[in-house]
Amino acid sequence: VNGARINVRDSKRIRAFLDDLDPATRGSVSDQALESIARLTEQRAKEVEIVRGRGRNTETSPPLPKQLSGSISTDTSQRPKQFVVGSTVAYAPVHELGLGNFPKRPFLEPAATHVIETQAEQVFRKALERARSSA
Repeated sequence: VNGARINVRDSKRIRAFLDDLDPATRGSVSDQALESIARLTEQRAKEVEIVRGRGRNTETSPPLPKQLSGSISTDTSQRPKQFVVGSTVAYAPVHELGLGNFPKRPFLEPAATHVIETQAEQVFRKALERARSSA
């Protein structure tokens, strides 16, 4: 598979949230929360984490292509078990992982880490409140 991607459900912190939920509400809560977290991760990767312009070494770090931010999307085809944020362009892993002569300039992992650390708890709480109010 070409491109780069991150499965937000693989986060240890998200796993802990899911494990602590009542099994009766876990499905709807995890589906809502994981989709929200994936969409927030996608947004942050596009708007904040993409390195604009040249990297640290201007001789070996050409600008990231503008098409990269436009190619970032969320795959929900395997919901509710998996939500994947990524880019299918061939050069996405070059920048995410730092391959060849290119320095590592990750955009997916930092976006997911930030969203999980700063917003996941609130997203899960809102999803749980919605599930409880509709029960």
